[in-house]
Amino acid sequence: MDVISRNKSHFGFKILLAIKAVIILSSTVTSPFADQISYQTLDRREIETMRKMTAKEFHRRRCQTKPSEGTPSLGTNVYWTVGSSFKLYQLSCNIGAYIETTAWYRVEKGRLKPLRIKHPVFIKTNMKTGDDQKKDLQLEKFIFDHFLVNAILDPKTGRLTQNSYCCAGDLFRRTSWGLKESELYLESYEEDLVLDGRHEPQFSFKFKK
Repeated sequence: MDVISRNKSHFGFKILLAIKAVIILSSTVTSPFADQISYQTLDRREIETMRKMTAKEFHRRRCQTKPSEGTPSLGTNVYWTVGSSFKLYQLSCNIGAYIETTAWYRVEKGRLKPLRIKHPVFIKTNMKTGDDQKKDLQLEKFIFDHFLVNAILDPKTGRLTQNSYCCAGDLFRRTSWGLKESELYLESYEEDLVLDGRHEPQFSFKFKK
């Protein structure tokens, strides 16, 4: 997969901060971009069952085994159905005030397997100038990881988005994947690496399917 376009700019879409989608107990949406997508939140018993199945990995990744003090929510735990046969689980790993990490699995032949999610890895260049405005990003490699930060799957578009940010959103990384024919493909990557009080990406990359 190669980068087909990139943009370095101080103008872009504003990031929405501290907003979490409230998932209805169940819903079905017909999408022009993906198969029919339905989703259902898991109850406590179902969450406990899934946690037993993923216990070793969740321990290795240092996931919370129970809600933190002052955080009564069990987080985002959703069972997704795409089309007639593509089944996904989104399971909460760690949850805080504004950040939640979720693990994504697919059901294949009755078995739970990590969802192969391709991530671009960039390195920063032009760092010796000491000027944030002159920083640049260069694609180094791709990795696969099924743990995402603040991930949202939009049933209307079939787009999965990860938003990682700090400093009240002034610095952020946003990665998007498209869901089509029971597979995920990397769509785009945006990053704001300048602490300037504006929630706008300086770098935008789009990828081939």
